[in-house]
Amino acid sequence: MAIVRTFAISIIILFLEDLFLEILINDQKLDFKLENEKTLKDIVAGIEDWLRKEDLCITAMRHGKTDLLAQPQNLWEELPLSDIDVLNLEIQSYSQLRYSSLSNFIDFTRSFKKAVVENNTKEIKDLIEGYPFLTEGLNLLFQPEMFPDIYRHFAPLNTMLQDKNTEKGLAIISQNESNFLEALDGFHRILAQVLIESEEPQAALEKLTEQLSESGKAISEVAILLQTGKDKQAMEHLLFFSDVLQSLLRVFYMLKEKKHIDFLKNRIGDQSFEEFYQELNNKMRELIQAFDNNDSVLIGDLLEYEIAPQLENLVAFLTHLEVK
Repeated sequence: MAIVRTFAISIIILFLEDLFLEILINDQKLDFKLENEKTLKDIVAGIEDWLRKEDLCITAMRHGKTDLLAQPQNLWEELPLSDIDVLNLEIQSYSQLRYSSLSNFIDFTRSFKKAVVENNTKEIKDLIEGYPFLTEGLNLLFQPEMFPDIYRHFAPLNTMLQDKNTEKGLAIISQNESNFLEALDGFHRILAQVLIESEEPQAALEKLTEQLSESGKAISEVAILLQTGKDKQAMEHLLFFSDVLQSLLRVFYMLKEKKHIDFLKNRIGDQSFEEFYQELNNKMRELIQAFDNNDSVLIGDLLEYEIAPQLENLVAFLTHLEVK
C-alpha cells in the first residue's frame, strides 16, 4: 500500500454500534474497517499484521498521556474499546528500528560491564531484570539467518542469563565473572561492528572485499599448516575467512534494505546470488567438519577444488560491482 510506504499514514476511525474510536497513526488519517475486535489487544494485533506486510512496526501506543507499550501487556491488552476514545500510535520501519536499537544494546553491554567491574550489586540486579527486553528486541529485529554473528557472540551471554531470576543470575555472574565479562565484550564488539556497517554499508563492503582477498591467501596455507602441526593457526585462518563471509552477507542485506542494490537479482558466475552463497556455506560446513575430523586430505581437496574457485568468482563479482 503506497500510502503506508510514504508514511502518509493517518487516522483510523472505527464504528461499532454507538462506539466511536479514533486511532491516530503518526498523527494522520486512514480509514480502517472494524470487524470482530472487542479489546485493545484485538485492535493492536490487527494493525500489527497489516503493518508487518509493509516492514513497519508499532513503537509507541498512547492513550491520553500514557504510553501503554511502556507497561506490561497484561495491564492493557484486555481493555474494552468502549473505555478508549482516542489511541495514538507511532510507527517506524523495521530496518530503521533495527539499527537505531543497536545503540541501546551497546549501552546495555557497556553499563553491565561497568556494574560488574565495580561490583555494583543494585545496578547488576536492575540490568538482569532488564535482560528479557534485550532478548525480546534482538529476536524481533535481527533474523538469525541474516545476522548469525550476532547470535554466535550472544550465545555465551544468553547461556548464563537465560531464564534466570535476579538472585540466580547474580550468583552465576559472581561465580563466573571473567567468563561473563568475556562474553559481554564479545557481544559488545559484534554489535559495534554491525552499527558501523549499518551507518556506512558501502564503505564496509569495500573493506570486506579487501579482507576477502587477504583471507583467500590465508586459507590457501591451511593444508600446509595442518601438515606441519600448526592446527591453531590453520583454524584461525578458517574462522577469519568464515567471519568475512558472514559479514559480507550482512552488508549485502543492509545495502538491499537501503535500496542501494538488490543482490538477489545478481548472478555470480553461472549461479544466482542465493545459490552461490548457499553452496559456499555448505562447502564451509564441510570444511569445518573435515577440520574437526583431522582429515587433511579432504581439507586440501575442498580448499583447492571447491572453495578457491568460488572465492575467485566472488572477488571478481565484488571488484566489478557498481553500488548506487
